[in-house]
Amino acid sequence: MNNNFYQCLRCNYKTNRSQIIKSHLNKKKKCVKTNIESLKYSDEEVYEISTIKIDQRDNFKCEFCKGRYSSLRFLNLHIEKYCKKNTDENKLKDININNANITNNNLTNNNNLTNNNVTNNTQIQNIVNINLPVSFDKDWDTEHLDNYIKTILLICDNKFTVFLNKVMLNKANKNVVYDKEMEDNIFVYSDNEYKSIEKKELIDKSMEKIYNQLNKLNNELSENEELKASSVLSQQKEKLDKKYDTYIKDDKVKDMVENCISDIYDLNKKEAFEMFNEHNNKLLNGY
Repeated sequence: MNNNFYQCLRCNYKTNRSQIIKSHLNKKKKCVKTNIESLKYSDEEVYEISTIKIDQRDNFKCEFCKGRYSSLRFLNLHIEKYCKKNTDENKLKDININNANITNNNLTNNNNLTNNNVTNNTQIQNIVNINLPVSFDKDWDTEHLDNYIKTILLICDNKFTVFLNKVMLNKANKNVVYDKEMEDNIFVYSDNEYKSIEKKELIDKSMEKIYNQLNKLNNELSENEELKASSVLSQQKEKLDKKYDTYIKDDKVKDMVENCISDIYDLNKKEAFEMFNEHNNKLLNGY
């Protein structure tokens, strides 16, 4: 396979000339993000990676997220400021989530809310005022998304996975505790507690939620005066319905979607684990 060309990480546009790819990337009106991988990177990183030929992108690879860079300087900048997977993986693996009533010493140590320099009242306040996600049986919070992003979510090809990636930018939406290496222990936050869930049910419910929320976004944007006269939203509604129907009926598509959705949850596991532990620490302290 010939990989001796440049490819825009944002939209997958290809060319064999460096000046053309740079002109493409430097346009005032940026191309639409249709490549789900681009969501992991800042605009600066998208430009940097896109100006590296495909067959040279492994020269400097991030050990955490496997992103590729042309120089050690950009690789170090990425790891220091942007890499979301730059976490202590061993620490995450040590978290025992065999059941929702974790009582081991590691949990206590990792979530120790006491301090010799604070009063008992402050200790109690810290325990009570913990961060908790929105319930999994409710819609994800989309307040952090503006109308431009919402429109992009509706018109891009990978609507479902791009939408899930975008809602995960809001910590409150990280209500799924999922680690690829611990697939027998998956939890979702629902009705003020963490409940065990099977992987198949998790993926099916996630797809149903995404489908319903994209429909709501479509209806919401249809009320926008500037978009009312456009046929784009109605066309996207048809595509949305078709994609979801295909997911329901096609087992091969289901397998592919399962991998994509689980990858996204795994990518966001750090903060999900933190809130999971905070919740269980609260139970251990009787609050």
